[in-house]
Formats: sequence, C-alpha cells, structure tokens
Amino acid sequence: MSNPLLDAALLSALTAALYHPVLRHFFSGDDTVFLQVVETHSPLAYVFDPAAMNYRFYTPWFLVTLDIDRALFGLEPFPFYVHQLLALALSAILISLVLRRWANPAAAFVGAALFLVGPPVAGVVGSLWCRHYVEGLSFALLATLAWFASVSRPGVLPAVLSASLYLLALSAKEIYVPLPFLLLAAPEGRLRSRLRAAAPMFVTLVVFGAWRAHMLRSFLGAYDEPGERIGSYPARFLHLAASLPGLLVPGRTPLVTAALLGAALALFVLLVRNTRDAALLCTLLLLLVVPLIPVADSIQIRYLLLPWAAVSGALAIALSRGIVRGGWRRALAVAGTAVVLAVSIRANRSLWAGEHKRAIRSREEALFYFERSAAGDVLRQPIESDWFFGGLRWLHANVSRRAAPGRIVFDDWAFCAVPELRAARVYEWSETEERVTERPGLGGRLCNAQMRRLREDAALDVRIEYDGRFLRWRFGPERPGRWAFLAPGTFARNEFPRVGTFRMPIEGRLEVTVRFESDEGWLALSDPLVLTVTDGRGSLVWSRGSPPGP
Repeated sequence: MSNPLLDAALLSALTAALYHPVLRHFFSGDDTVFLQVVETHSPLAYVFDPAAMNYRFYTPWFLVTLDIDRALFGLEPFPFYVHQLLALALSAILISLVLRRWANPAAAFVGAALFLVGPPVAGVVGSLWCRHYVEGLSFALLATLAWFASVSRPGVLPAVLSASLYLLALSAKEIYVPLPFLLLAAPEGRLRSRLRAAAPMFVTLVVFGAWRAHMLRSFLGAYDEPGERIGSYPARFLHLAASLPGLLVPGRTPLVTAALLGAALALFVLLVRNTRDAALLCTLLLLLVVPLIPVADSIQIRYLLLPWAAVSGALAIALSRGIVRGGWRRALAVAGTAVVLAVSIRANRSLWAGEHKRAIRSREEALFYFERSAAGDVLRQPIESDWFFGGLRWLHANVSRRAAPGRIVFDDWAFCAVPELRAARVYEWSETEERVTERPGLGGRLCNAQMRRLREDAALDVRIEYDGRFLRWRFGPERPGRWAFLAPGTFARNEFPRVGTFRMPIEGRLEVTVRFESDEGWLALSDPLVLTVTDGRGSLVWSRGSPPGP
C-alpha cells in the first residue's frame, strides 16, 4: 500500500464508515452561542475587536469556518457535518503523509487509521464546536510538511508558508503552540537547518501571543487562574495520570490493562534505539502532557485529540522499525500494534455509541423547542446547557423569526418558585419511547416533591466578591453535600465547590440563587440574590440562621 492517493481514498472511506451518523445530528454544545456571534459580528470584528470576543478563549478560526458554513447553508446542520467529516478525513490523510517521512507507507497508513479509530476522535467528531481541534491539526500537519521543504531546500516560500500555516493552527486552538519546539527535536537534517526553518514559526508565535493577549485582555486567558500555580502541578500530574486510562478506555478489565501495558512496552523497545530517540520521545511527552496539567481536574476527551495523534504516529514509527528489522522484532511490532488497534476500536465504538445516543436526544429536544413548542410549554431538564438554549432562543427570534417558543427548566425548584409553571404543559425526554413526550400534571407533582425535601429554616450563609476578573465565593456552614448556583429564568444548576474562584466577565449585575443539597437528600435555598458590579467590582453578603462567613 504505497500509493498516497489510494491511502487517501481508504482513509476517507474509513472516516465515512465510522462516523456517517453525525449527518443526522443537530447543533449542540456551544454551537448556537457562536452562531449568534457570527450572525451579529463581521469577521473583522470577531478576529480583531476585543469587544466582540468577550470570552475566556480566543479561537478565531472556528468562527471563520462556522461563518462560512452559515453563509452558504443558513441554519441547515447537514452540510455543517459534511464539512466536519471532510475535515477529519483530511487530518487523517495528512497524518499518513507526514508519517511517510519516518515510516514505511504501510505503517504510515496504519498510524493514520489508528488515529481515526481512537476514542478522542469519537468524542470530537459529533460536536461542531470542536471542529477547530481537527482543523487546527490539519494546519499543524500542513505546516510540518512545509517545514520539511524548508529544511531540505532553504527558501523564502517554504518558510513563509510554514509560518502562515502555523498561524492558522494557533488561531484554531492554542494547543498547537508546541509545534516548532517539537520540530526542533525531529530527526530532520542538522540542528542549524532545523533552527533556520523553524525561526519564522517562532516569530509567528510571538506575534500571535501578543495578538491573543490583546483580544483576551490577559496573557493566559482561561488559564490565568489564581489556583494554577506551579506548586500544584505535581498533584495535578498524578491526578491526570490516574484519570487518563479510564477516559481513553472506559470499562477496561485487568486483562485489557495488562495487554495494553505489554503492547506499550514492546512498542517502546522498538521505538527507542539510541539516546536521540529517547530525547525526542521525552520532548514529545513533555510538550503534550504539560499543557494538560492546568486542566487535569476537568480533563475532557477532546483535550486528548493531539496527544492521540502523537501516539498514533509513534506506533506507526515503531511498527515500521519492527518490520524493517525482521525476526522477533517484526512479530513483536505486529502483535503490539494489533493489541492497540483492537482495544482502540472497542473503546471508540463504545464511546461513539454513547455520544451518538446523546446527540439524538439533543436533536429531538432542540427541534421540539425550536420548531414545535409554544407559549405555555415547558421542556424539563434537557440534555443541553442553558447557554445552548439561550443561543437557540436568539436564533429562533432573530433569524428564523418564528412565534415565541416555550420555556426551558433545568431544576425542579422552578415549579415552586414560579407558580404558573405548576399548571403548564410539561414535556420531557422519554428514554423508552426515545422522543419528547408530554407529562400531564407533572409540574404540580414536582413542586410537592421539592417542598417535602426543603428545609426553609436551615442555616445558610453566602459571601460573593468580584474584582473585575475573578468571581470568588464562600458558602457555609460547612457540611457534607453539594453546592450550586441557580440561574434566573431557566433555573440552570451550575455546581461548584463550597469555596472557589472563577474567571468570568460580569457587567451590571449577576442574579443567582444558592442551592445546597445534603448527602441525606434535603434541600436549602437562599433568597434570590443580586450581585451589583460597579466600576468592575462588587460584593454580596447574605445569611440565614448563622452569621456570614469570614
């Protein structure tokens, strides 16, 4: 299998075979929020104007690509997902082309196929709002191919091209920052040639860093949290190492774990032949793992897309070396690769089944709200977030211009706090019927159930402060249970620790109700509270039955 065009056709077919059900999906996650951004701002605004990007992350390429789809197809999601599959297939094809530099064509194809059947891909492909992870990878791989040309044939065009493609990768997602550092350790030419070829990319990195800091009004953006200090990294690294296996291979057995460890050890033996190989592997691990440490407490499968691409490439190189060296090494390489492929495919299919099932529920609930609900209808506890339905409501009113939809409710306390909801038509997802169904009389029953759990006289105290960048809070008294903010209107429940800090922009006022649920099952709720922000600062103290915390 040495024809790149044949490889490209087979990888495209594999992409379609694995993930074609995404063509039935609707918008989800952050899609509607970003669709609202591109509906209300020009590309010049959301790329260059900080006021247009009031977010903690700066990923302008995602907005550009979403804007293109919106301009061509309106709010019809099917073509958006065709674009999604094409972007994924392109990434796999480019992985194969890059790997041909260091592995034989058959091993390069296997590495690209392993990438496609990896669990991180199953966790990303069904979410349009994750497309920039995939397209950023394509840009990084194209930049790598241009960098190869710059190392081999010095010239202005390859250097400018690699730097430009690297800029596009950075504009897609900041996880591609390590690329030029990794290329310096690559087995290509002399160090001097690698430095010369990578120099324009380092210039690009400095320029983008300044540009990003200007747009976010912060150098680190979402990573600029007070608790993210270097001293916490060892504990976070251990937490990351403990959580990754379960995320990548859910439901693994001791036998599967042992097989994976054996395969990893065998491939490592084949991959590392000398100190240079060891240095390259250590550099790769460092550049891929360190950026994950700040988010170790909330690691998501999409964060592992780039590390998984690197693992797939390393396996392809190890397989190629085993095949070339022959004998027991060839058998070891083939066996190790087969184990990794088998476990990956099983984990991929398991994760994909759950993601697809979730997407079908999301589609049915969103379409009920968007197309069929009317004033007086209540959709209870949908699977998507408050901000998703906020964006969908905006698109409903300002783009589709339909009659007013119904209402979304996330926490059942709403049926007590808003009396008219007790007699409303309540709809919810039915797992057995796999559709949104009406539940007559449910509003009143839910309120009665909430009142039986409520302790109106339970001691509760709240202290909230805002300093222009960070929201800080302390709830009390300390007792076993879970704390949450309830948002007004939808009563969306956002769970937080009893004491915490969160970076977020607040202008004017923040309305919340604090909710406590004990481990025994009883509830305590604060009054509806308002934090007023003036000149970028604000504070709120409230208590019942106990003095406010320090």
